Parts: sequence; structure tokens; C-alpha cells
Amino acid sequence: MLELSPFLEKNLTQGPDLFDRLMEWPGEVFRQIANRRTVRFEIAGRSFFLKTHRGIGWGEILKSLLQGNLPVTSARNEYEAIKAVEETGVATQQIAGFGIRGLNPAARESFLITEELQNKLKLAHIEESWAQLPEKQITLIRSILIEEVALLASKIHRHGLNHRDLYLDHLMVESRDWVRLRAGESIKLYLIDLHRAQMRRKVPNRWLVKDLGGLLFSALHLELSTVELALFIRKYSHRPAGRELKDNSLIWKKVMKRAIRMYKKHYGKNPVLPPEFT
Repeated sequence: MLELSPFLEKNLTQGPDLFDRLMEWPGEVFRQIANRRTVRFEIAGRSFFLKTHRGIGWGEILKSLLQGNLPVTSARNEYEAIKAVEETGVATQQIAGFGIRGLNPAARESFLITEELQNKLKLAHIEESWAQLPEKQITLIRSILIEEVALLASKIHRHGLNHRDLYLDHLMVESRDWVRLRAGESIKLYLIDLHRAQMRRKVPNRWLVKDLGGLLFSALHLELSTVELALFIRKYSHRPAGRELKDNSLIWKKVMKRAIRMYKKHYGKNPVLPPEFT
């Protein structure tokens, strides 16, 4: 199976060896491990990301199964996850190409091509863009972003999707003049890197905790206030934060515990948190 967008069909030399050429396509290498490679390349003035997957072997498949996880054996998982995320109304990467061959899951080869998101910044480092702004404007920006992140997480979870690597590093936002942002405006976020995402009718609590715990961990360096944490919980759950924390206290305690543990492991110290959330 091999499918390409009209633009790539027009600008790539066709032939029986096209699949092989794409699996070895040159470009700026962003990631390379034993069986996966991610490169950025340009063609006819447009830029793309290409992810190639090669067979992971039966050992890795069995290891994942024994850990209670479904193994990711090809780019198909991310291909389907992107389409599923689009159906939720959450913005994500645009697919430009997909190919897969081989029946043996341990030796299957595949690739996924997505268009590069232009003029976008990773949310993990966005505070650097408004470091010189007045404190009142920074508070407003943080509040709107917290609302948007909470609503995004809520949308995918309510549609049975969990990311498994839901960190601020995997959320992108359009570059803009932050001083002009006003109360009531929305900020469009883009969810990326969906190769490990899972799709079900309902997300099990275990995976909700992993997503939310990872998301909180990646934001703890911002020293979130009581008001900000309550805002996230309210927007995520679509109910008053106090009621949500009371009715689902076990889940949120696990979320906090996971986030704090990850923070201590990464930074070697405890995060700064309001007393009621420690």
C-alpha cells in the first residue's frame, strides 16, 4: 500500500522503486533509533517530515505484550491516530503520504509523511516569547493557554483517544504578537507525535492518569497557582473543580503523584506547588 498527496505525486519521480526510495529518503535527521527514523526534507518549496518504521522483531513485540501494551509495529498507528484526532476537532499534522508493506508484523516496513507546521512553536518553551511582557498580560496568556490545553485533552479523552506522550513538547501554537492577545480570545493548539496513541471506545483510568500526569509534569516548572490548577480541572472535566476533585479524588491524586515523581526524577528536587495540591 502506498498513497501520496496530489502535491507529492506531482513532484516525486514515480516508479516501482518509489517505496524503497522513500524509506531511504535523505534529509535533516531529527531522530534515529534502531528501527525508526525521522527526517525533515523540502521539495518544490514545501517542507515535510518523514517517519520510517522497520521491523521491530518478535522480541520487542512480546516485550510490549507482556507489559500489557499493544506494540507499535508500523506507521499505520500514527496514520490512523491523526485521522481520529481530526474527527475530534483538534488540530494536528496533515498527512501527505503513507506506505506499508509486509504481512509479518515483526518485519513490516512503513512510512508516514506529514507537512511541516509552519510558524508554530512548541508550547514547552512558549514562555520565552513573553518574558518581557507586563505581569497582567502574562497571567492572561497563561489562563487562556491552560483553558485550551485542558479542552484539547478533554476532547481526545472523551473520544477514546490517549496520547501516551502528552507533554507540552507535543503541543504547538502559532507564533504571534502576544502583547495583542485579549481576554475572550482563543488560541489554536496543534497536537503532534501521535505514533504511540491508543484508540478505544473509552480511555481506561490508567491511561488518563498517564496522559494527565505527563501533561502536568511538563508544566510544573511554570509554578502553577491554585487558581490555574483549578481552572485546568474545571475546563477538562466541564464541571466545578471542587466537585470534580471530590468525586474523582483517586484519579487526580494519582495524576499529582505521577507528575511530582516525574519532576523529582527529572530535576532532582520537589516542584513548587500550592499546599492543597501537594
